Amino acid sequence: MKSKTNLLKIFNIFALGILTISAIYIITNPNSLSLLTDSKWNTLFSDFEIHIDFSKNLSQTYYTSMHACFPPFIYLFYHLIGTLIPQTDSEYAILLLYVVTTAILYAIFGFVFSKALRKNDDVSVFVALILLCLSTTSVFGIIERANIVFLVSILLIVSCMWRNSKSKVKREAALLCIAAAAAIKIYPAVFGLIYICEKRYKEAVRLIIYGILFFFVPFAFTGGINGFLQFLSNQKNVHETWGRLSKISIYSLSKLFGVPNNAALIISAVFAFVAIIMFFLAKKNWQKYFALIFIMVMCPMWSGQYTICLFFLPFIEFIREENNNINILNILYTVMFSLFLSSSIFDRSTTEIKNFLGILILFMLILFQIINDRKRSRC
Repeated sequence: MKSKTNLLKIFNIFALGILTISAIYIITNPNSLSLLTDSKWNTLFSDFEIHIDFSKNLSQTYYTSMHACFPPFIYLFYHLIGTLIPQTDSEYAILLLYVVTTAILYAIFGFVFSKALRKNDDVSVFVALILLCLSTTSVFGIIERANIVFLVSILLIVSCMWRNSKSKVKREAALLCIAAAAAIKIYPAVFGLIYICEKRYKEAVRLIIYGILFFFVPFAFTGGINGFLQFLSNQKNVHETWGRLSKISIYSLSKLFGVPNNAALIISAVFAFVAIIMFFLAKKNWQKYFALIFIMVMCPMWSGQYTICLFFLPFIEFIREENNNINILNILYTVMFSLFLSSSIFDRSTTEIKNFLGILILFMLILFQIINDRKRSRC
């Protein structure tokens, strides 16, 4: 018999409590919303608009701005979207397209989320879905910034749902999802380690082939070799510029506390190395996924607040694996997830630090459990 109390319900209670406090704070402090947003009102949804603008002339995409820093695969998508925009009333058309695109993505996410947690009671799953959609990373990250990372999050969730399917089609689709995610944001390429760790070498080779095709072939439309070199330059410039301003990554937080640049890079590399070791030692899938997402979000020089949505994947897998396993450590894990996957009453800077600490504490807790389990297994 299933316990009446489970981890998903505990998450809902803590996240709902934080959301309630946030709502009260916003109602009693009408100007507080302006402190949470990353943009001014005239630059809302800017990542959607500017990347459409960058993709108008594909051959010149990477020369328009250093912020044209996505791989070319996604610029083909933005270019297609751009062809739907009329010459007149273009701002209205862009806004309408963004609303439609975002609505579709959230509908897909809701469907995938409910399918992934279908063994849990419908009410708890629905409440958790609403709380995630109302979280700071969702409202003041994904929606407000309009960054394409939410699509990457969905692709990775689907890939991890399908990678062990009995269906050959779904297993192959899982590889394509990872390749597509890596062709949008690069960092998801680390998910190839899963297939190496599980000694599924044939699939790993196919994933590499898909990744090369998805990543490099589109450069034929965006400037060829010169476009690729400019892309690398833009990547470097964006990370160096914004790495000093973000408070999500280990590098940027290190810089905030006065750590020299080279030392901050070394600290980030050390955390990435530890996360890789954690990935190979972890026995539970959710911990492996967390380690890989940690590398993607916390270890680059620059990470936006919206990238926290990538942690939806390890949270979903955590509930799938541990929901009815109530113990102190799992409750602590749940509380940490609720801390950075919920709404926030803080201003943007404080919220980023709060999220950073929540993720880092969860990282340390997982590392502690893995080390402790290894010690026990030797006894």
